[in-house]
Amino acid sequence: MKKIAHYIILALLFFAAVPVSAAYLYTLENFRWSGVIEGPLKNSGLYQVHLKDAVLEQCSMACRDLRIIDTNNREIPYVIIENRNDARRPETYSLEVIGFDEQLSETRVTMKMPEKYQPVTELAFEIQEIDFRKAVVLEGSADSRSWTLLAQSQIYDFTSQVDLRKKHISFNASDFRYYRLTLKDDKKQSAGDEKIRLKYQGLDFSVTGMQARKLHISRVMGRTFSETETTAVYDEQHPTTFRSEQDRDRNTVISFESGLPFTRISFDLTNPYFHRPASLYSSETGRENSYKLLQRTSLYRFLLSDMIETRNFIVSNVSGHRFYRLIIENGSNPPLDIKGIKLGWVQKLLYFVALGDVPSYTAGFGNAAIDPPGYDLANSVNQANWQQFRPESAELRNIRQNPDYKPGLQKDKKAKREKMILIAIVSTLVIGIGFWLYALLKKVGDKTIP
Repeated sequence: MKKIAHYIILALLFFAAVPVSAAYLYTLENFRWSGVIEGPLKNSGLYQVHLKDAVLEQCSMACRDLRIIDTNNREIPYVIIENRNDARRPETYSLEVIGFDEQLSETRVTMKMPEKYQPVTELAFEIQEIDFRKAVVLEGSADSRSWTLLAQSQIYDFTSQVDLRKKHISFNASDFRYYRLTLKDDKKQSAGDEKIRLKYQGLDFSVTGMQARKLHISRVMGRTFSETETTAVYDEQHPTTFRSEQDRDRNTVISFESGLPFTRISFDLTNPYFHRPASLYSSETGRENSYKLLQRTSLYRFLLSDMIETRNFIVSNVSGHRFYRLIIENGSNPPLDIKGIKLGWVQKLLYFVALGDVPSYTAGFGNAAIDPPGYDLANSVNQANWQQFRPESAELRNIRQNPDYKPGLQKDKKAKREKMILIAIVSTLVIGIGFWLYALLKKVGDKTIP
């Protein structure tokens, strides 16, 4: 009896371990779209394919439904890499304050780099105060006696009025050991036009409109390059089918559809000065009541003394959505003159190893029901080390709707596979229970025999 129960438990564990979404052999019939990776391709060669917007718009999120198939219906393992340098990080150094001279009209701070350092191109300041604007002069020295001018700039913070701040100074690469920073209230303004530049729509960026205050710099960091420096390559698309209209509240409403994995929306605006709150919404269906808020931000352009400050873009992660709506609040102002929009995303690169000398491979994509692959190639080529390789280039061309696509094929086969597994589990249970009942009845019968 115990032996039979033991076999039943083993059988149940075996079938429970069988994954319902087990590996499945896909064919082109599973994909709405197809293309050709043109060769010739050499056996064991590593190849790189730039995935362009024509592919990204039609594949599912992160292109997890993409499959590369040869003439024998074999899947060719691949991995998708973003064209960005994750390993590129600035070296940072904490500067020691060795001198502080505070006067009525200016403050002078002398700082020293640590003993070992690389040339720096930026000094960043940790400042707790908000709503300030200071003119700054930065000088460098090898011996703290003879000084060389490195930069004249401004640092400012207008957080209570608009999302705008600058708490760093950039300059050409410098290997000086000593730095001297001079801070002054920025009073470079005149009547008339300057007042228009520094005061706009209730926003006041003039020194006289803000409380003069002394800043407390709690820390100064030197960087080998700016953290805002781009370390990624971006692809772009200019949609031409977006719709722009005004709602009953005089807000500008921009609607468009895109399957691209964009992370940035930029606007071509001709208005010389503006500051408008903006909200980005998304939907998977496009139905009127299906839009959900993604992000709230501000779009603006104005002048600060001799500098133009502009934010004509929105940064947001939109993966998995299809329909978008941007609402710009105009208030009593005339609507913004929007000439166009631009979508930007980090370039996607597909890497694969050819499994033979072949003229080409076929790529299929466009089926959200397909599970993502788990190829071993990702252990060898990945986001951390992809720049160490020197692949050959290949192109994915002839993107078209797949005439062999059969809707529901994958879903039906998956359902049949799950049904077979379920039948096997139930059958095992029935057989096991039958053996158990037989043994139990036999045991009872033996006891009743005189």
